Amino acid sequence: MKEKQETDIVEQAITKAMGLRNEKKLSAAIALLVDVQKKNKTHPHLNFQLSRLFGEIGNLDPAIQHAEISLKNAGARPPLNLLLHRGGLDLLNNDPAHALQIAQTATELYQNEPRTYSLGGRALAALKNYPAAIQMLEAAVNLGPKNSSYLNQLAQTLELAGDFERALIVFGFCRNAENPPKNVTMLMANLLQRMDRYDDSLALYRRALKELGHKSYLYMNMGALFRRFEAIENAYRCYQQSLVLDPSDGGSYYNLGNLERGRLNVDVADKWFQMSTIIEPENGTFHWNLSLVKLLKGEIEAGFAEYEWRWQHDGFPSRRRNFSQPQWQGDDYSGKTLLVHAEQGMGDHFQFVRFMPMIAALKGKGGTLILECHEPLMNLLQTFPGVDQIIERNVDDPSQLPKFDLHLPIVSAPFALGMKTVDDLPTAVPYLTIPDGPDFELPNADPKALKIGFVWGGNPGFGDDHKRSTKIDYYQPLFDIPGTQFFSIQKGPREPEISEAPEKVVRLNAQIEDFRDTAVLMTKLDLVITTCTSVAHLAGALGRPTWILLHTTADWRWLMEPESSVWYPTARLFRQPSDGDWQSVFDAVGAAITARVAEQRKSAKA
Repeated sequence: MKEKQETDIVEQAITKAMGLRNEKKLSAAIALLVDVQKKNKTHPHLNFQLSRLFGEIGNLDPAIQHAEISLKNAGARPPLNLLLHRGGLDLLNNDPAHALQIAQTATELYQNEPRTYSLGGRALAALKNYPAAIQMLEAAVNLGPKNSSYLNQLAQTLELAGDFERALIVFGFCRNAENPPKNVTMLMANLLQRMDRYDDSLALYRRALKELGHKSYLYMNMGALFRRFEAIENAYRCYQQSLVLDPSDGGSYYNLGNLERGRLNVDVADKWFQMSTIIEPENGTFHWNLSLVKLLKGEIEAGFAEYEWRWQHDGFPSRRRNFSQPQWQGDDYSGKTLLVHAEQGMGDHFQFVRFMPMIAALKGKGGTLILECHEPLMNLLQTFPGVDQIIERNVDDPSQLPKFDLHLPIVSAPFALGMKTVDDLPTAVPYLTIPDGPDFELPNADPKALKIGFVWGGNPGFGDDHKRSTKIDYYQPLFDIPGTQFFSIQKGPREPEISEAPEKVVRLNAQIEDFRDTAVLMTKLDLVITTCTSVAHLAGALGRPTWILLHTTADWRWLMEPESSVWYPTARLFRQPSDGDWQSVFDAVGAAITARVAEQRKSAKA
């Protein structure tokens, strides 16, 4: 009798709480059930409802806690809704592995139930196991063909897997299904944008505006479409409209910052990025982009302080090394071992290894300095001054690293060392010297010619490589300038393109096995011409005359100075006057080479 009364009290409380929930009085509903739960701590239904309410207000920790209590007391066959709810909380809590376990349990207990396959598919997609996710979601669609949300999930997963054509077909089925998700038209427009189908994407965005109303995020997406196809003024108007509709969304300020940076209005971009970080102070992507503009302007102290947020930027090319040892803060490390470890690309390593002597000067008594570097750099950096040990980069097995007390990502060096302005940067060159080893002469070298080494492209895997790299075709007219001799020092995936050059261009590619070989060859050349690649940084670090060919929106390290580089005194910069205009760059380079040859001949006669 007493047990029935207690059950009645719980059920009455749940009924009242659901009424409060329907009146949008969630706090009151939670308070009511929390009070009842004090005397009914393990009641499965009560804890389930408490979990749902906490989940609705986004308070995941107590939501998960109460869901666990409910599961433990629900018997050998917990209700399907409870299992699905628990798995959904895991997905919200970025724990897809546990969500998958819940989905597998639910699928075993409730066979042929599409919702369990839907949960499993979403968990697998979050784990980036797209083939398995697609299989699970296809099962959900087959078991629940009238449920448009399963089609929507399948289409989004196909898009994530890169199967754009099939994703587009499934999105089409979803749009034509009964009760399609409200956002499906927008999602389809986003996909069409990725497929570079401008007109189709724009038409669907306009349709989505009618279906969803004038939403900030829709204008953001339309702005991205216009910017992608260089309709910059239209993009600007869309971003402004998104800001008007929702001034509390940091993404609107961020998008305007990116647009202005693309137009080289760096002061305006700086202000927009600052606003984005004020609105969303924990957003690493916003801080990272602010750092790029600060550094582009030469604001070294503020720029590198913001650059420390790079590890919280999802698109950053290196992953953070989660060492238990603390990061070095620029103080004396007497009696301790400091590991300076590699990050990003090899060009970054060449640029920032200049700080190693300053770091070595802070060893004090008994300090040890270890430098980790990429394998192709090992031979070149093996005798770097002040470094006690050089080790090859190892991100997969930290247990193989030597013992150390402190660590420093190499690009954090200027921040740790307290660099404040460009005048504080160590810019004396050369700061790299070539270790003893094999030497070789330039084959077929003409002693009277201006000997020019050249590189036309970087790693195609780099995100913006299509902007920074050029084509060997642009070099063809340069090869015919009288008094010159060209030597290809291009390595990597673009190496075969040298076949397009005339036979008189000397191929040094086969002689180059690592960066030491490249460095040796550079000492034999009169000039190096390259795009923004690791070769540019190597030539600059060696103090060799270097001409660097840059896209309009070049990387932050080249700042805004027209031709000079604060990082490399012997470098001359050639910038595109407008987006994609390599021809003007090569016209200027050709004129400069001709002038250089005339100067060399004049000196020879003197």
